[in-house]
Amino acid sequence: MKILNKKALISLGLLAILGLILIIKAPDSIAQNNEVKISGQLSSAIVINHSNADISKVPESYVTQAKTNLKVFYIHTSHGSQIISGMETLRNSLGSLYSFNSTGSGSSLKIEEEYGDLGSNGDLGWEYQVRDKLDQSGNNTNVVMISWCGGASENTTSGINAYLNAMNQLEKDYPNTTFVYMTGHLDGTGVNGNLNKMNTLIRNYANTNKKVLFDFADIESYDPSGSYFLNKNADDGANYSGGNWASEWCENNSGNSLCSSCECAHSEPLNCNLKGRAFWWMAARLAGWNGTSSPTPPSTPPAEDPPSTPPDEEETPDTTLSVVEQERLLVSWVDTALATRLSGRILLQIEKNGEAWYIYPKDKKKYYLGRPSDAFNVMRRLGLGATHQYISSHTIFPDSVLGKILLDVEKNGEAYYIYPINKKKYYLGRPQDAFNIMRSLGLGITNVNLRKIGVE
Repeated sequence: MKILNKKALISLGLLAILGLILIIKAPDSIAQNNEVKISGQLSSAIVINHSNADISKVPESYVTQAKTNLKVFYIHTSHGSQIISGMETLRNSLGSLYSFNSTGSGSSLKIEEEYGDLGSNGDLGWEYQVRDKLDQSGNNTNVVMISWCGGASENTTSGINAYLNAMNQLEKDYPNTTFVYMTGHLDGTGVNGNLNKMNTLIRNYANTNKKVLFDFADIESYDPSGSYFLNKNADDGANYSGGNWASEWCENNSGNSLCSSCECAHSEPLNCNLKGRAFWWMAARLAGWNGTSSPTPPSTPPAEDPPSTPPDEEETPDTTLSVVEQERLLVSWVDTALATRLSGRILLQIEKNGEAWYIYPKDKKKYYLGRPSDAFNVMRRLGLGATHQYISSHTIFPDSVLGKILLDVEKNGEAYYIYPINKKKYYLGRPQDAFNIMRSLGLGITNVNLRKIGVE
């Protein structure tokens, strides 16, 4: 805890007076200079919410760009730490691509954390923290985030206006820094509660004035399947009037990486994991990504995202042969080191329509997974027979079977995928199960890198 000198106390007094003035003044409705250093002036708001947690859709090239260019200063208390917890889980499961630390060393994203929050009812102490940081000699911060603790719940319209105007003034005073607005965590008061009214004020302001908003509350309002829980009085712990949506979703989606264990303050791991992924989506947007599956704006409208539930396969044309043939023609040389590093992984082609490929550990070639039935058949065809005792006795599997599909030869040939990252097994079951596993555990890859791997 810092001890403020006389000069700092005077500054705080002036800020308090400024806060009283700002409470009287409504937020400026004219969009102010909100330059994102990497991608330039915003043409529209960047809003990060529950629909931005699918990490497989974020191009790796822009994740790398974000790590190179963004220098983040994040003020938070325990609730705000949920983002960091989710990022740690992602880093631990998917490796160096999602690395971060307080210095930016080792090609990691730089995130400096400091204790504090947005207070309540016009409290502007956090603004002093931000200015103190940005005015330091040699400071290179270009992204600032400040999260709420419980202050949004008990706030007022004038208090929210003070927050918005203070952020607006910071943007004017530090035009080369991006300031991320945030909503407050859920508190169980539902759609008609005071919290939702305050969060709506923040959302409306961010959208109207082309700001960057990390919608903390919206992420807590939906499960990954899109079911809505704010109207069921959901709170920050994922509890709602009928149970706990996070634990229920994970029970129904056993083995999904979104349910990976982590220390998630006040909540369930799923909540933190969603927020960690949403942060990287935001970082990629700030690094210049346009938010579509293509890493650069296409000359023609982007193809629609593949449906979450594939259409009836009898009505779906068989395009497997043409996709494989086309890919084979585009592979001019094979990067053996890359193929070995990705051995056993499921890759999602982020620059097309999310086509999925499986890198077979035995020959280090990629196999097109296509529709649910294609994925199911490929995984069974390449499966390795194993006894029921061997499969059932392992929680963590040895390196010799990582990335392989094990077939239980003593129980109707049931298939299990051994995920190379956490060394655990995932039951493939029916074709739709195999397809879902493919999507949830897939790793995004660019066309350039995909075409360095041979195709079968």
